[in-house]
Amino acid sequence: MKSLFKRIAFIWLSLLYVNQSIAQWDLNSPISKEKSDHEADLPNNGITSPLHTKYMGKIVFSANDDMLKLRQEKEEAFTDRFNLGQPFFFRIYMSNSLSNYVARLYSGNHRYTTDEWSAYFFKFYIDGTPILLTRLGGISTFSIEQKQKWTTWRAAVNTQNENELGVQLFKDFFAAAESKLTPGEHKVKLEAYRWCSAIDERIGPMIAAGEFTLVVTGKEFDINNEGMCLPKSKMNDKAVEAGMLKAFNTARRSYGEGKAARITEENWTIVRNQVTGIITKRIIDGIVAFNKDGKCQYQVFGFAQEYDGTKFLDQVILENESSSRDINCACLGK
Repeated sequence: MKSLFKRIAFIWLSLLYVNQSIAQWDLNSPISKEKSDHEADLPNNGITSPLHTKYMGKIVFSANDDMLKLRQEKEEAFTDRFNLGQPFFFRIYMSNSLSNYVARLYSGNHRYTTDEWSAYFFKFYIDGTPILLTRLGGISTFSIEQKQKWTTWRAAVNTQNENELGVQLFKDFFAAAESKLTPGEHKVKLEAYRWCSAIDERIGPMIAAGEFTLVVTGKEFDINNEGMCLPKSKMNDKAVEAGMLKAFNTARRSYGEGKAARITEENWTIVRNQVTGIITKRIIDGIVAFNKDGKCQYQVFGFAQEYDGTKFLDQVILENESSSRDINCACLGK
């Protein structure tokens, strides 16, 4: 990314690998039982409100994020019916912390590693059929303190901020459910599980579940719908975006057919010769959306335009690549 791109390329490529493997967990993965000789529980935040007691082991939903604020939840704002593409949020109420949940899967004392290598897993069903078992973020999505203390937390299902907790989780669901999201009403169920890979990979018993009705009209997958499809361009330059698309279809044609491009930075970064200081090129990040074999996604790439001594050339060159995300193919008109 800009001048930092090369230094973090390895990290981003690692994230790319994780993203691509997210949906690979077997829907029938075995559930590990709690051990009778597990480590003693650590103190945590316990019951945070009367609603926490009432909805223990449940996941509740609301279209209003403010109605799910910790210890300020408004039960009258809980609902279970949403339109596809509509921003909405959820709160999960648990009887223990992730740290304690995971420690119970192992004999003896291993918390110093299980805390670090733990996360939440979610299993999704649509109209009663399981379609996805995936992890919420990575092992560092929640801090060690949060893993040890939190017994409830909130996340987004769909919002304009694609980096908000929960958004990518549901994008994975929407991509996996693509063929089933036909116009009409669909029952969606999600189950939360504990997961750890400290000693070996283990998925523990379910800790909470929730359901909602999703209304699909068929018009939600507009390519410009940032919540469901592609991020918005941060620079209005259609010629450069066309050049990005051409560069992709030339240099990465084996990835699939490029369908759309977006500039994801507000400004170019000027690159100079380290010895002479002469301008050599300018670089910028963008995404290209493409499809291959019925699977659609968009990926971040680094692009450049060379400098000839008087001006930057029109040709856009694809220089490097980074993370990718699956999207519903309907976003690309398929």
